[in-house]
Amino acid sequence: MQLVECVCWFSRKRTLAKVLPYGYKDALIKQIPSLVYPFGQQQESQRYIFVLTSHSDSKHDIAPKRKYGFVIYNSDDTAICLVSELLDWTPVFLSLLQILLQKNYNLFNTSSVSNSIFLTSSLGTSVFNEINTEVLSKIEQVQIPLSDTENLSVIKPDNRFLPSTDYYFYLQNLLALSKQKHGIDVILALFSSILHERVILLVGESIEFFNSVILAIVELIYPLEWVHMLTPVLSENLLDYIAPPFPAIIGVHSSFYQNCSHLVDFGNQLVLSVGKSNCEVLNDPFEDRKSMPQEVVDFIIHRLKNCNATTDELSSVFLNTMAKLLVGYEKCFQMSLDDVYEYDFAQFGKFKRKWVIKPGQHEYFPKLSELQCFN
Repeated sequence: MQLVECVCWFSRKRTLAKVLPYGYKDALIKQIPSLVYPFGQQQESQRYIFVLTSHSDSKHDIAPKRKYGFVIYNSDDTAICLVSELLDWTPVFLSLLQILLQKNYNLFNTSSVSNSIFLTSSLGTSVFNEINTEVLSKIEQVQIPLSDTENLSVIKPDNRFLPSTDYYFYLQNLLALSKQKHGIDVILALFSSILHERVILLVGESIEFFNSVILAIVELIYPLEWVHMLTPVLSENLLDYIAPPFPAIIGVHSSFYQNCSHLVDFGNQLVLSVGKSNCEVLNDPFEDRKSMPQEVVDFIIHRLKNCNATTDELSSVFLNTMAKLLVGYEKCFQMSLDDVYEYDFAQFGKFKRKWVIKPGQHEYFPKLSELQCFN
């Protein structure tokens, strides 16, 4: 695995101006420009992340293989993009891109600059080089050269702890959404629809904002994993995929949505308007929130209203929610006559949960065990 696959600079004409490492010719380079500019007219400066998906190399692994494009877009229509498989390194990559934007003149005007401008302090090697997964997990910081005598050290997030809201920009924006007038209703509609594996569409003028909401909520269903189509930024050349016939989470700029809204399947698709100052549920044909245990819904509402902006409290809200939904999971493993462990999905649906007040067993749990992300 590589820490970074490539870094691309784009000029004011939205054309690819430079690529590192030198000589990089992977096929994905042709897809990047449309994903870096997923809007028509020039926008304000913002950060967002796109996703490139391919099938897993293992036939036993249903989870897709994803690469993430970390983008910083400038109001002068220039942009810089970094591609990596490591979403949890988001703060490191965005810090690195910010420095590269500031030091851009060095990269274009100095012939001696090479791949070694990216150095991991613990290994002394280029981040473009192949790194063993075990070694990669031990890296604690990345060292970014600012000059011949000065370096910037960026600390890698510690996966032993819950993600903190003040460290991940997409968690910051999800929390900001929860403080809007209808924000919690939008979050509950999104969360419950994900846990029913629906087709979900988010629309907004700020790509950074709706992009953040998608990335955050997908991360916060841990330990489950969204294994279906994930397109937090839909580019113009892919607008025909705005209403796929399978589970999907899609984000699209409002200017593009106006031209392709006639393609949306309103009878089968949750549509949310998500902006920095206002949000609303535009279409919710299934109202999945009503089929969730009311205790879970009330818990989320209460905790989000009092959530702290500088701690891991937002992550804790959803981790506790998932713990409530998945309680008893481990008790459903059984040993077959052939001494093989098997999972009794029917038993999970029947498992008695003391925190559910409703008499008998709640009808949502058998549905939960049928989801592909549960398996």
